[in-house]
Amino acid sequence: MIGKQIKGRDFSGCLAYVLGKPGAKLIGGNMEGTTPQELTIEFEQIRQRNERVQRPVYHCALSLSPGESFTDEAWRDVAGKYLKAMGFSRNQYVLVRHTDTENHEHIHIVANRVQRNGEVVTDSWDFRRSETILRQLEQEYALTPIPPSWESDRASPTRRELEKERKTTKPSVRQRLQNLIDGLFDSDRTITSFDQLMARLAEGGVSVRVRRDQHAQIQGISFELEGVAIAGSKLGRAYSLTQIEQRLLGTASSERRSPSDAVRVRKLLNQQVEQVQSLPELVKQLNQSGVEATLRLFPQGQRLMIEVNGKFVSSSRLGHLYSVKALSARLTRSRSPKSSVQSQLTQEGLHQPSVSTEALRTILIHQQLRQKIDSAQQVSHSLPELIEQLAQVGVQAKIRYTRQQQPQGISFSSGEVTIAGSRLGSSYSLQQLTLRLERAQPTVPILSMNGDELESIYERLYHHVLQQVQKQSKRPRSQDEIDLAIAQYILLNGKATDIKALVHSPQIEEIRRTSGRKEAEIHLQQLLQKAAEFLEPSQSVRSARTQKLMSQFSSRDQER
Repeated sequence: MIGKQIKGRDFSGCLAYVLGKPGAKLIGGNMEGTTPQELTIEFEQIRQRNERVQRPVYHCALSLSPGESFTDEAWRDVAGKYLKAMGFSRNQYVLVRHTDTENHEHIHIVANRVQRNGEVVTDSWDFRRSETILRQLEQEYALTPIPPSWESDRASPTRRELEKERKTTKPSVRQRLQNLIDGLFDSDRTITSFDQLMARLAEGGVSVRVRRDQHAQIQGISFELEGVAIAGSKLGRAYSLTQIEQRLLGTASSERRSPSDAVRVRKLLNQQVEQVQSLPELVKQLNQSGVEATLRLFPQGQRLMIEVNGKFVSSSRLGHLYSVKALSARLTRSRSPKSSVQSQLTQEGLHQPSVSTEALRTILIHQQLRQKIDSAQQVSHSLPELIEQLAQVGVQAKIRYTRQQQPQGISFSSGEVTIAGSRLGSSYSLQQLTLRLERAQPTVPILSMNGDELESIYERLYHHVLQQVQKQSKRPRSQDEIDLAIAQYILLNGKATDIKALVHSPQIEEIRRTSGRKEAEIHLQQLLQKAAEFLEPSQSVRSARTQKLMSQFSSRDQER
């Protein structure tokens, strides 16, 4: 897996590019918006909490190797683990999948480096940290390992170079230089000095430059082809000054002189480790496949020795994923019996062999949550009713509020798992759930219930919303403040009949008992008007709905 990180200044331009590509698909995130404009507004609201950050945009592209593929669910799982490990567990982000390139599956992560509390995710050593995380994900999901550039003997082409090669069908200057140098060392073993090397490369149009210190000692080397100069270390570790000197002396390892042989052995190991159950079996399969291998015991422990181009080397030389310890761990996972989670997912058509059991369990939990939410939504007519219905089936729904106590998002908890609604899909965000509930038509007229049943529902609704409001409060509140917050909640999330829940306020019940029903209704009307006035301008999109609720209450008041 390859990860490319970019830090930028402009959310708008980045989102326009990511979402504007043909075939781009928004597959996850924790944002409410779905368009570049809506998402930019949300990002900027949080970014403004720390004006000192010059590059608040975090843009990362994660790419799989050719032939590998993930479902949207698996991509969400991978991206979530990557972001958490990089320090973005409390940041805004969106995931976009691109399908515009063949045999090059990848996603784009756009995140806000500024957190909701104004703190900033550090970018110190983020490239090194990213490579470490990617290697762990490769091992967890059994992906083809791709060593980082500073550990690779032969640097991989960049994404831009690959795209240019696909368009022009011509290898990049980097690849051509690597091939020329490797071909020269493989075909002519008589080259033993820099002068000979420079003369032979010049015949192929390559000029060699060396950097010397004040004592005329060579410090670095670079190669130029067609006017493009590239430092030896940028071509890969095998082309640095130190390694060139070793190759001239004939002491460089066989793996560095023939990287393709090491690649072949890595691929064979990846294939065989999924088919055997122990290290001795792995050695036997390697020998049968034409690669000599043996297990040896050293003072430091057991090692797997593999022949690479005529020389036995420790398997750890191929990368830390191929050490005896790492291979043993992979063999343990491969021989584990198929879990009940995998069996259930196979029945539902969700099984992906390349995904770990933990990822499969996450996919199943998400699927079950969606089913429960859909079922509860069919028998609910407002957000409070939906939350109450979910609680009856073991799902706790929690609404996030802004500092002004306005609803901002929703999350669902089942057992030890808690996930934002937007991560289950855009239709499970707070905004979309509210719209779905508004469009839903009640299957049974509410008037068919008797008076006692209605009173019981509205009383439970009042106490449920009361608990939500009290959870969000960091200080004790007066009854007036509590009723005002509940009224605002109902105006934003409820329907016309939900206003009746306020009748069960202790304060309104006291007014009705001491001053009569008419005074209680007047107080309730004033409370609703005050709640509507306190709504922020950002809720203006709901103003028509709020006015409708108010007018329906007024009309009922006049009918009485």
